Amino acid sequence: MNYSMKQWAEDVWRRDDWTCQNCGATTHLDAAHIIPRRRRPDLAHDVNNGVTLCRGCHEFYHQFPKRFELFVATLDRHATS
Repeated sequence: MNYSMKQWAEDVWRRDDWTCQNCGATTHLDAAHIIPRRRRPDLAHDVNNGVTLCRGCHEFYHQFPKRFELFVATLDRHATS
């Protein structure tokens, strides 16, 4: 079976207990890449390069990437570079 983005997202959500890691929401969840796929395509399916965010937090961090960098620094696990 080919590991798909859908499977990656489900693995990220499961690891994060189906909870937004920013605000604690449990609905309307996205699996967000910490390091963008365009910059590191080799990490596209790395669960450690993902974090569960609700859509509102995900959209906010796309608008304010520096805030996302600060948020990521608070996580226990994440991909590097």
